[in-house]
Amino acid sequence: MSIVIDRNLARRSPEPAPSEQRPPGACEATQPAPRRSFRSLSLSPLKAAWRLFKPIREPLVVRFDRHVAGVLHADLSVLSAQFAQFAAQTAEAQQQSLAAMRETNIFVDGLVREIAQLQEQVQTLSQTCAQLSPAAGRFAARADGEGETPAVSAAGPNRLDRQRTQT
Repeated sequence: MSIVIDRNLARRSPEPAPSEQRPPGACEATQPAPRRSFRSLSLSPLKAAWRLFKPIREPLVVRFDRHVAGVLHADLSVLSAQFAQFAAQTAEAQQQSLAAMRETNIFVDGLVREIAQLQEQVQTLSQTCAQLSPAAGRFAARADGEGETPAVSAAGPNRLDRQRTQT
């Protein structure tokens, strides 16, 4: 028999499939009787037993449910207390880290202001030195090396000065 899907339910169609058709002249007596499936045969006694033991089963299920609820309630109360303690510790740590972050921000802001002031002072000093120097271009670095005067330290001429004098 073929299976027809109607509204998501599988139903057997009334007409037999071509492979299941009887040969011409075959009578009804030669067809096997419909068999009950193994599942329906095994489930019938189990369902009957389930219904039979309902008066015994229900009080046991209620007691078991109460026991499980009590155990879970005790465990949940312990867990909720631990969670509350953990939440308090986390909040305290968060407050400490926020305080440290605020202090760090204040320190870095002050440091940036100091650096900006120092840069301004260095710039004004370099401009002042450039204006007061009699030969402003003399200290400027040149690519060809002209205009540089060799410096002599107290220990004697340095290595660069020796190389210049040798050439």
